[in-house]
Amino acid sequence: MNYIIFDMDGTLLDSMSVWEQVDRNYIEKYRLDVPPEKLHEMFKVMTLPDSADYLHKNYQPEIPPEQICREIEEMGRREYEYNVPLKDGVREALEQFHQAGIRMCVASASERIHVETALRRLGVLDLFAFVRTCTEAGSGKEQPEIFRQCAQLLGAQDCGEVIVFDDASHALKTAKDAGFRTAAVYDSAFAQDEKYLRGLCDYYFSSAWEWPQILR
Repeated sequence: MNYIIFDMDGTLLDSMSVWEQVDRNYIEKYRLDVPPEKLHEMFKVMTLPDSADYLHKNYQPEIPPEQICREIEEMGRREYEYNVPLKDGVREALEQFHQAGIRMCVASASERIHVETALRRLGVLDLFAFVRTCTEAGSGKEQPEIFRQCAQLLGAQDCGEVIVFDDASHALKTAKDAGFRTAAVYDSAFAQDEKYLRGLCDYYFSSAWEWPQILR
């Protein structure tokens, strides 16, 4: 195993609660008639542009989706720039993988500015060969395109050479169906899917301290 594709939010970073708060703040600011929990449940499997399009079509037809996207992006950017931490054990695991010669990248539904801002601040950006976002790939993780693009850029000859680390059940199913090996990472946002993910994936990790087991 020479290649790993990492999700960021909920996998590398303890950041899922950031977007819950962003969704709540946005709803309160514009007094939208929708429960924050309902909106967040939908948005956590969408790209930011798709989320903005949804708000525009269903709640804010008077505001262009590009403007909605910019505002939500700015709300999130401040948290990534100053506050969001790595999950416990992530730095140590990444350093072990890097020392073992594993080529790694980040595949994220977040926008590039969020990914690079956070990972640079936390001192781990240079451990990755590159960052690829769903927006750049042209689809979210309900489609395998981002994983296939990452595998090609990493230099893998076959999807089976690559492990996808993610916390989201929809992303892991997509990767598994496309022929990738998969490692489910526990996050409270998808805690209800633990049993399903243990059956679906090649690995299930309760914390990043367990990740180096794949080196054995």
